[in-house]
Amino acid sequence: MQGNQTNFVSIIDEKISNRKSCLNSLRPLPLLAYCPISRTENKKMKKLSAAFRLLLPSPTRLLQALIILCLFSPPLAGLGGSLLAQEAGQQETILSPAPTSETVATPSTVPPVQLDALYGYLAREMDRLTDGTVVYDEYDSGAAGFYPVNWSGDVKDLTLAPDSWDSPFAGKTCLRITYQPAKKRGWAGVTWVYPNVSGGNWGERHGRVLVGATELTGWIRGKVGGELVRIEAGGVNEEGDAGLPHRDTLTLLKYEPKLLKLTTSWQPFKLVIPPGSNLTGVIGGFSIYFDAGKNRQGATVYLDDVRYNNADPNMLRLVRSYRATMADEDKSLRNAAFLYDNALALLAYLAKGDPDSARRGKILADTLVWLQNHDRYYRDGRWRNAYLAVPIDLLAADPARLPGWWQVPAGDGSGSAVAAWVEDRYQVSTDTGNMAWAVISLLAAHRKYSLPGREHHYLHAALQGAEWIERNCRIEEMAASPDVLTGKGGGYSGGFDGWGNDASGSGPQRLLWRSTEHNIDLFVAFMQLADLTNDPVWLERARHARSFVLKMYDPEQGHFLAGAIDLEGTVNREVVPLDVQTWSLLAMGHDPEFRRVIGWQDDAALPAPIRWLEDNVREVQPHPACAGSRGYRFSREGSGIWAEGTAQVAAVYNFLGSREPAEQILSSLAGPVFAAEIQPGSGRGTGIQASCPDKAETGFMKEIGEWSGQWTYPRRLHIGATAWYLLARQGVNPFWMQLFPKSP
Repeated sequence: MQGNQTNFVSIIDEKISNRKSCLNSLRPLPLLAYCPISRTENKKMKKLSAAFRLLLPSPTRLLQALIILCLFSPPLAGLGGSLLAQEAGQQETILSPAPTSETVATPSTVPPVQLDALYGYLAREMDRLTDGTVVYDEYDSGAAGFYPVNWSGDVKDLTLAPDSWDSPFAGKTCLRITYQPAKKRGWAGVTWVYPNVSGGNWGERHGRVLVGATELTGWIRGKVGGELVRIEAGGVNEEGDAGLPHRDTLTLLKYEPKLLKLTTSWQPFKLVIPPGSNLTGVIGGFSIYFDAGKNRQGATVYLDDVRYNNADPNMLRLVRSYRATMADEDKSLRNAAFLYDNALALLAYLAKGDPDSARRGKILADTLVWLQNHDRYYRDGRWRNAYLAVPIDLLAADPARLPGWWQVPAGDGSGSAVAAWVEDRYQVSTDTGNMAWAVISLLAAHRKYSLPGREHHYLHAALQGAEWIERNCRIEEMAASPDVLTGKGGGYSGGFDGWGNDASGSGPQRLLWRSTEHNIDLFVAFMQLADLTNDPVWLERARHARSFVLKMYDPEQGHFLAGAIDLEGTVNREVVPLDVQTWSLLAMGHDPEFRRVIGWQDDAALPAPIRWLEDNVREVQPHPACAGSRGYRFSREGSGIWAEGTAQVAAVYNFLGSREPAEQILSSLAGPVFAAEIQPGSGRGTGIQASCPDKAETGFMKEIGEWSGQWTYPRRLHIGATAWYLLARQGVNPFWMQLFPKSP
C-alpha cells in the first residue's frame, strides 16, 4: 500500500512541478469555484477523496490528489489543463476538441439529426449572398450593391415593382418593370447605380469596386412575349461632364444583339467584362431601356437574380437570424442579423472546432470588430441590436448597414416617387445584454485566434464595448456627484432606445429599466475581462452586476425576477421569464455567494430556480401542433414552446450532471415539431424553429410607435435556437466554454 501511495504521489508531483505550483492559485477560492462538477461526478469525488484520506494522511497530498482528479476526470480534463496553462503563463484554449464520432455521438434517446446537418444550416445561411455583387435577387433582402435611382427619358412612363410574386425565377419575388409610352421622347430607362443617393449618381460620387468580376448575369422574361429591350452596364458619365468629378471606370458594355427579344419563359442574359477592364469605380451596375417605337403597346418585363460573379467566401458578414416569409408581419426579420444570435453562432462554431468552423468563427469575430468601428454615427464602442445580413464590401465607403425594408409608394414606382428605406426601432437601438454577449463571444475568439506579440483586435473590441456599458449604463445606489445616475438596487441599465443622431438633433433615449438577464451576462463578461487583463477594476464591476442579480432573487418563490422597471427599484413581478433562471445557473452556479443566496449548498439537490421552472414554465399541455414535445414557455405568463429556452434548460441539466432530462429535452427538439430542413428533402441543412405553435407569446408587451401588443416568437428557422441546441447537445456552457468560471 505504501509503495502504491508513493508512486501515485510522484505522478502528482511531476504533473504540478512541470507547470509551477498549482496550490497557490487555489488559495483565494474554494476548489468548487475552479472545478464546477456535476452531481454524479461530485458523488464519485467524495468516494475517491475518502479513499485518498486513508492513503494520503497529509492535507497537502489530499489537495494535490483532488487536483489530479480534476485533471484526469474526463468531464473536467479541459478545465484542469486550462488552470495549469494559466499558471504557467501559457495561452489557454476555450475550445472543445474537434468533434469525432465519439465526442459528439448522439445519445440513444436523441433522434439522429446529424450535427453536420445543423451546422450546415448555419453555413447555408452564412453563405447565401457570397457568390457575387447583387443587382437584384429578392425583395427586401437588402443585398443590393446597386440601386435603381438613375432614371432617364420619359421617366413617368416607367413603373417598378420590386416585390412581384408573378412566377419568380428563384426565391419568392422578382422585379416587374412596366412601360406605358406617352410618346414624348419616345424612350425611357433606368440604371442601377452605386451609391444609393436621392436623384441618382451621374458622376457626383465614386462607384463600387468589382475587382474579380468577369461577367454580369441575370434572368429576364416578358409578360406576353415579343417585348424588346436594351441591356447595358457601366458607362455613366463616360465622356466626363466638366461639372462632375467622377467617371464610371467600367467602359459601357452593351448586350448583343442590341435589342433582346423576350418570351414568356425565363431566359438568361450575360454581359462579359473584357479582360483588363478597370473595375475600381463602377457607377452603373445595370441598365435597361425601352423604345416606344419597338413597344407600341407598351411592355411588361420581369428581372430576377441579376448579379456579378465576384464571389468571395471570406467576405465579412453576419448571419440572418430567421428564415422569414414574405408575410407583412415578417418584413422586419427578412434581412436582420441580430447581434445576440450571431454571438451565439460564433460560440457554436468555436465549440465545434474543425477548420471550416474555425474559419467561419473568425469571419463572425472580424465582422463584429468592423461593425463596432464603422457605425454610421458612433465611434464610441457600442453595437446595435441588429445589422443588415449582407456581406460587407471593405473597398466601399459604406458604413455599417442596418436592417430594414423598402416601402414602395402605393401605385407609383416612378423616379418621382422613390421607395423609402424603413428601419425597425428596436433593431437600430442598443441593449446592454446584447452588447455583453458580443463581448463574451469576442473574448472566446481572442483566446482562439490571437497570437502572442500580435495586436489583439478582439480583446480591444471587447474592452471598448465593456467600457461603453460602464460609462453609459452603470447605476449607483448612492453617488456624491449629480452626474452619476443613481437608482435603488444599482446594477446596469438596459441601454439606449431609438434612432441615432440625425438632422433633427434627436437621438436615442436612455433606458432606465434594469434587466436581471443583462446583469447576468455582464457578470461573466467582466469576470473574463478581469482574467485576461489582470485589472481588478473588472472584478469590482462584476461584483456590481452580481449584486443586482442577487437582489432580484425571490426566496419565498424560489426564482429570479425579471428586473427593475425604474430607478426607484420597482420590481417587475408581473412576468417571470425562463432565461434568468437558466442563465443564472450557467453563469453563476459555481459562485459561493450565488449558491448561498439561492440556498443551494447540496450538489445532489436540484436548485430552486430549476424546480420552479419545472413547476411553472414547463408546457404540460402543448398546443396540438406541438403534441409529443417536451418544452418550456418563455415565461410563466407566456404560451407555446420556446425552443431557444428549452435548449437552455437542457444545457442547465448538463451542467448539473443530469443527463437523462437533458437528453429527453434534446430528443424533443430534434424531432419533427422543431427540426426542419431548409428545403424539405434537399439535404441542404437542418435548423431548429424558434417556437411552436406560430407566435408563441412571451408574456411581455411591446410598444412600437403607435402600436402595442404581445411580444411573440414566430415559428421560423432560427439561428439562435439552433446555436443553443448545438451547444447543449455538445455539453458546452456558452458563458464559460471550457474556462474555469471564477468568482470576484
